[in-house]
Amino acid sequence: MAEKEDFARLISAYQLSYGNELQAKVKRLDGIIGDRHWLSVGTYKENLVKGILRDRIPKKYEVGTGFVLTYREGSRVLSRQIDVLIWDCEDHSPLFREGEFVIVPPEACFAAIEVKATLTSASLRESLNNLDSLMNFFPDHHHLRSKVLHRSVFAFSLDGDLTFPDGVFNALRASYARSEYLSIDARTKFSKDPERWQLPWISSVSVLGVGNINCELWNVNDEDHVIHTAYRATAEDALDAYGFLERRLLMDLILGYQKSYARESRPGLTSLLFANKANPVQDQWYMPVENISITKVGRLSGEENAEWVSKAYVARQPRRTAKKTSKKTTKSKKGGKGK
Repeated sequence: MAEKEDFARLISAYQLSYGNELQAKVKRLDGIIGDRHWLSVGTYKENLVKGILRDRIPKKYEVGTGFVLTYREGSRVLSRQIDVLIWDCEDHSPLFREGEFVIVPPEACFAAIEVKATLTSASLRESLNNLDSLMNFFPDHHHLRSKVLHRSVFAFSLDGDLTFPDGVFNALRASYARSEYLSIDARTKFSKDPERWQLPWISSVSVLGVGNINCELWNVNDEDHVIHTAYRATAEDALDAYGFLERRLLMDLILGYQKSYARESRPGLTSLLFANKANPVQDQWYMPVENISITKVGRLSGEENAEWVSKAYVARQPRRTAKKTSKKTTKSKKGGKGK
């Protein structure tokens, strides 16, 4: 048992070195020019993530930036621009290419990542809206049915006004509720499909040195439900935010929806992917759609189940915009004639 635990720590430490490398390079840059929100600094950080991913993902995929495009009934359907677009270059050709900038068909796109220098509530909502634009390609593309589309947000720091995980949970909930690309009802429908449950939800939100929020499928009240789980970056030998991102990305690219069967079909690969999770510290979790009375989580019972249930977080409902008061009413109140 000790040998197995040491191996898991070794794999985690190996992936942690990539997160440390990202932090060291950014710290070196900030030390020279200061911690400012320069456009060029944001581009530099985005390129850092691309560079590491190019070395880590299978060579059948390319890493670039750009758009996804198709034509439907004579009309153009175009995604928003994606910071990091991972596409299958082995079986597909780009519709357009200039350097690392590409436009690819939906069949070629397997992962989309938004990179932020500093994550704020506004930038998180913007990132999710960009990633949600990819959902335009799925409702009527049945050949994409069993495809896992990895969509995540990676940030180098967290804005002081955005708390983790509560603030991130609330921003996620608000973005899901107000998305211009996919309604809550449509998300719920996707969630009930065992081959597409992951599609409408963010795969992960990762912030270096802070933590990670992961989309998972849990058994709650004896039924499968999509939940978002938060992990804090607290233990020195635990996976950091980049480690979580890479692990989830590789699992989605290589294993897809067959994760539960992968230990038998690909034992060598899964021994590495599933081992690198030493001491993740669970913080809170919430269910993005269903508001149910949670009594049971998985196969737990007694005090252990009660502890997991107590960690369920009820995110705030999105604020409703207050109706503007007319000038006439305002004047009448000032004059003392209003009610």
